[in-house]
Amino acid sequence: QTNPVCALYKDMSGCLPIHIALSNDRINDNEELFKVLLQEACSSMVLIPRGDGKTALIQAITNPKCSWRTIQQLIDANPCALEVRESAARLYPFMMPASSSEQIDYLTIAYKVLRLQPDVLSDFVGSGEGFVSFNV
Repeated sequence: QTNPVCALYKDMSGCLPIHIALSNDRINDNEELFKVLLQEACSSMVLIPRGDGKTALIQAITNPKCSWRTIQQLIDANPCALEVRESAARLYPFMMPASSSEQIDYLTIAYKVLRLQPDVLSDFVGSGEGFVSFNV
């Protein structure tokens, strides 16, 4: 028998079990375990940042070992995760692949994530933040 509350306990470095699972190099080999973890715990777990301020979705996006299926499972667990900015750089999840130094297909991941939540771009339209306008 499982206890869903245990999934919300942080370790000494501020990581939930989901963060620890995502840092495992073999995360894609343990898909079933990851799926059970997401099903047993509450969906808000996906929104809780680890000690360095990264949510599970941002951690997965910037981890080259995580497959798109893993990223999609996190989004399906709580779509609100697409709107949560990373605390240090204040970047949305769709922006994170471009800021990573790892070898990942950042354009594909950024496109897929942005396609799921295009409304985040409304924060930039008209605000002057993030976009450069050119007079033609």
